[in-house]
Amino acid sequence: MQEFLTNSTYVGLVLVLLGTGVGLPIPEDLPLLLAGYLCGEDVIRLEVAIPLAFTAVLGSDCLLYYFGWRNGRHFEDLGWVRRLGVKPERMEKARSAFQRHGGKTLFGARFLPGVRAGVFFAAGAYRVPFWKLLVFDGSAALLSVPTFILLGWWFAESLDRVQQSTRVVQVGAVAIVLLLLATYLGYRWLYGNNGKSPEAGSG
Repeated sequence: MQEFLTNSTYVGLVLVLLGTGVGLPIPEDLPLLLAGYLCGEDVIRLEVAIPLAFTAVLGSDCLLYYFGWRNGRHFEDLGWVRRLGVKPERMEKARSAFQRHGGKTLFGARFLPGVRAGVFFAAGAYRVPFWKLLVFDGSAALLSVPTFILLGWWFAESLDRVQQSTRVVQVGAVAIVLLLLATYLGYRWLYGNNGKSPEAGSG
C-alpha cells in the first residue's frame, strides 16, 4: 500500500479510503498513518492530506448511508452487505441503539472498526436523518482523521513506533466513548425521564 500511495499520492489516498469505508479488508487507520508518513517524507503535503482524507472518510460513510436508504429493506439479498457483517440481529441492535441514543451511536461507531460500516448502512436503512450523520459522524472524523495522519507524520522515521502509538490511540478513543456513554446513562438514571432532579423528589 505504501508504494501505491507513494505513486498515486492524493488520488490513491482518496481511492483507498473510499474502499476501506465500503468494505475493502484494510483497516482505515493504516492509509491514514501512511498518509502522515508520506507527509513526513515530503511526498504529499499535510495541509492537503488532512482535509482530503476527511472528505473521503465522510464520503464513504455517506455512500453506505445512501445504500442503506435505497436497499435497507432487502439487505439480505446483497452479498457485499453481508461481507460487511450486516446481519438481521445486528440490524436490530443498531435500530435499538438509534432509538435509545440517536446520533451518539454514529459518533461512537467511528471508533469501532468492526461495526462502523454496518452502523452507517443501518442508519440509512432506518431513515436516521442525514444531518445527524454529517454532524455526529463528521465530528468523530474530525477527531480521528487528523489524529492518525499527524501521528504518522510525527513518527515518520519510525513505523514501529507509529504502530504502537496507534494501539494507544485506539484504546484511548474507545475509553473516551465509553466514558461519555456512561456519563449520559448515569445522568438519565439519576434524573429519570420526567425531568425531576433528586432534590425535587426528596421533599
